Amino acid sequence: MALRSSTRIFASGGPAMLQNMTRRATRTSTIANEAESKTETSRRRIERHTVRSLFGGAAILALAGMNAPANAADPDFSQYIEITRNAQTTPSWPGPTEPAPAPKNKFIVEISCTHAVEGCKKNSEAIEDVAKRLGWRYKIIVVSDATGFDAAVMTGINAGADGIILNGIDTKLISGGIASAKAKMIPIVSPQLLNEVGPYGVDADVSSDAAEVGKIIAAEAIANHNGKMHVLMLNIAEWQLPARIMKGVKATLDGCSKCQITYATPIDFTSSVIGTTLPQQVVAAIRRDPKINVIIEGIDPMANFIIPALDAAGMRDKVKMYSSLANPGPLQLMREGNVLVADVGVSLKWGVWGAIDQMIRIMNGQPTVHQVVPVQLLTMEVPDSLPAPGTAYTSDASGFAEKYLTLWGIK
Repeated sequence: MALRSSTRIFASGGPAMLQNMTRRATRTSTIANEAESKTETSRRRIERHTVRSLFGGAAILALAGMNAPANAADPDFSQYIEITRNAQTTPSWPGPTEPAPAPKNKFIVEISCTHAVEGCKKNSEAIEDVAKRLGWRYKIIVVSDATGFDAAVMTGINAGADGIILNGIDTKLISGGIASAKAKMIPIVSPQLLNEVGPYGVDADVSSDAAEVGKIIAAEAIANHNGKMHVLMLNIAEWQLPARIMKGVKATLDGCSKCQITYATPIDFTSSVIGTTLPQQVVAAIRRDPKINVIIEGIDPMANFIIPALDAAGMRDKVKMYSSLANPGPLQLMREGNVLVADVGVSLKWGVWGAIDQMIRIMNGQPTVHQVVPVQLLTMEVPDSLPAPGTAYTSDASGFAEKYLTLWGIK
């Protein structure tokens, strides 16, 4: 059904918000820096993938022992291999199961981060698509300066919104808008932001489990590097999702008693420097500390800028990168074997559908239901799990969109 109304408003100025935001190397050395190691890595990948496909987890543990050199002192990292094996499974629908009939003639307003950022734009496309399917009117206010977020929420409220959805907007930046929406009983929801839920936050947020994403990233790195790593952590604290992912990474790495993990001085940064100074900061850090062999970032938009800088500096084979979200650019770099070796797929689209499902329940006077968006580890060990080139990971194969439409009574 076509939208009855669609308006686009663009706020001015300001730095861009955060960009939307080869498996199993030999277990007895760091990921290949020498030709022999690369050959062995490829052989291991094939063996592990074949055994996983044929026999499952138990055979993996046996294979880990078979492939190891005859050294009884070698640590056993099978628990981390098992984490990564499970994380490679295509997500299935976990619910909800309670129907939520979609109300008619509603008007929703989206407050969005700048569309110069691919993830913000893709989220907006998903929100507009759901609004069309519901037959709702839809208005978007795109804001490129964080100081304009609160005013944008007020604009949406004054426009008569029945509901507001936040795209890339932290509730800490819209306290006035939150208070006004609560006073007028206008539901506010957010996808994949881990915004606070409650009287001073949104009414519902549907996100992935950030701690689980962090555990998967760390487990993959431990398995690939046989627990021997000097890690450069890239930390951005502007958004809860990457910040909590990095906490999960650190907790898992620190919890590996058999590992030999040290840390380089971390790089703390803001979204405004992703495409400017951050890439050279990373290059400079590796020059100062050449023992760095692993880079971990909470989400992958930075890879689009950092990896070309590493290539230009002749560092392509010096480090390996681990991340999440699985945006098109980083996935292409992974396909090319260029620095990024693992990316945990986090479906922004699923988060949008889930957030709107919660909004429908609130509009109906129904209770919201606990919803967590499943994730999937993507590596070149299972290339068929990657989305088509040029597209982001969405987890469409789970059928989540059809499930929500059924719950809403939409055909």
